[in-house]
Amino acid sequence: MPSDVPPPQVAPGWYPDPRRQFELRWWDGNLWTEHTHNYEQSPQTGSRSDWLGRTIKAVASRAGHVFTLTLLLAAVPSVLTTLAVWWAVEGVVLTFTRAPVEDIEVTGFDQGRLLPLGAAVLFSFLVSVVLGAALRRQTVAADAGRSDSWAVSLWATVQRLPRLLGTWISWALVLAVAGIVALVVISIVAVAAPILLLAIIPAVVALGCLFMIHVGLVPAAAALAPKGVGAWRQSWEAPKGRRMDFLVRSFLIWAITLGFQFFVGTSFSSLSGANGEGLDPEADVIEMTRLSFLGSNLALVVGSGLLVAIIGGFAAATRATGYGLLYKESGGAIDDALE
Repeated sequence: MPSDVPPPQVAPGWYPDPRRQFELRWWDGNLWTEHTHNYEQSPQTGSRSDWLGRTIKAVASRAGHVFTLTLLLAAVPSVLTTLAVWWAVEGVVLTFTRAPVEDIEVTGFDQGRLLPLGAAVLFSFLVSVVLGAALRRQTVAADAGRSDSWAVSLWATVQRLPRLLGTWISWALVLAVAGIVALVVISIVAVAAPILLLAIIPAVVALGCLFMIHVGLVPAAAALAPKGVGAWRQSWEAPKGRRMDFLVRSFLIWAITLGFQFFVGTSFSSLSGANGEGLDPEADVIEMTRLSFLGSNLALVVGSGLLVAIIGGFAAATRATGYGLLYKESGGAIDDALE
C-alpha cells in the first residue's frame, strides 16, 4: 500500500502491515484491525485428528452453554412444529397398495391447516440460523480460551441477524439457481447427446464437492467475521489451495454428526408410540392415519421430538465448531470479541 491508511474504496483484505510489526494486517475497508499474521504463519489447519479433537473439546468444554442455547432455541420450534404437524394431519388417510407401492390416494386433507405448519417451519428456520451462529461464536471463543456465556454469544448473534439472514438467503438462491441450471443442462444433454453425460456428470460432482465445503464456511464467515468483512469472499478464500483437504474434513464432520443424529433419531422414534400402530400387516391395501405414523399420545410425540432436537443441537454445535475452526485456522478474519 502506498500509505499507512488506504483510501476507503480499497476492499477489505490482508495488506502489508503499516505499523511494520507483522508482515500482514487485516484492513476492514475503513480501518486497520488487530488481525495480523506473517506469511509463514498463514493458513495452517493442523492434522485432521487434531482438528477433530479441538472441535469435540470446544463443544465439551462449553456443554452447559451449548445445552442452554439448544434448549432455548431448539425446544420451542420443535414443540411448535410438532403441534402444527399433529393438527395438520388430523383426519388425513393415506391409502396405497402394499407391493408394489402404487395407487396412492390422500383423503381428509385440509389445505387451510398448511398455514400454521408453514409458519412453524419458517420460524424453525429463523431460529436455526440464530442457533447455528450462536453455537459457532460460543465454541470458537472457547477454543481461543475465552469463557463467554451463552447470553453473550446469543446477543452478539442477534445484533448481526440481518447479515446472517442475508447470507443464508443469498446462499439458498445460489444453490437453487445452480441446481436448476444443472438439471436443465443434464436434461438437454440426456435428450440431445446422451454420450456427453459422461462429461457433464463429473462437473456436477465437482460442484457438489464445492457445495459440501462452502455449506459450512459461508455461515461460519457470516457468524465469525468482523463487521464489514464479506462472508462470501472470506469463505471462498479460506480453503484456497487446500480444497481437497477441506472436502475430506467436510465429509468427515458431516458423516460423524449426521450418523449420530440418525442413530439417535431412530433410537428415540419408538418413544412416540407410532411404529405403524393400527396397520393390518396382512392387508393388500394399506391405510395410514395419524395414529399410524405419529402415534396416539401427543405428549410422547412432543417429548420424543424435543429429545431428538436437543441431542441434534449438540450434533449441530459440533458441525458448526468444526467449520468455525477450519475458517479461523485458514486465515479467515475473526471478530475481535472472539480473539
